[in-house]
Amino acid sequence: MSKKNIGITMIMSYVLMIMGLLIWDWGAILFISIFTLGLPIVILILPGLSVLLLTAKTVTGLIFVLICSLTSLIPLIITITSLPLRSLVTEAGEYSVTPTIIAPLIIVATLIFLLSSINLFILQYRTIKKGLPNDR
Repeated sequence: MSKKNIGITMIMSYVLMIMGLLIWDWGAILFISIFTLGLPIVILILPGLSVLLLTAKTVTGLIFVLICSLTSLIPLIITITSLPLRSLVTEAGEYSVTPTIIAPLIIVATLIFLLSSINLFILQYRTIKKGLPNDR
């Protein structure tokens, strides 16, 4: 696969992951973000920086962007440990079961995102080490 195709795959899987997380419990993400100075939102946005793997020209920049993409493990672990997914419906503590397609959507999209970012990291690292132009 070419770097461009891998980048497109990363973007699509990232968008699917974010959509699944927001469908699951956007209210809790927003509520917690208010009291933690936006930390959950930063954790959700940080993997989006991994698209910069396509333009990284140094090994340190490449490693920084890889670490940013590995932050997608946080929502993956939270999703897996929270199965079956439930959403808080009322303030009295009543929960409703989230549709069953949401959990596999989040898990599969995150795994595809992680695998493609690692693949792109390896391709870009080889390109940098060989001294070849980055647009190959």
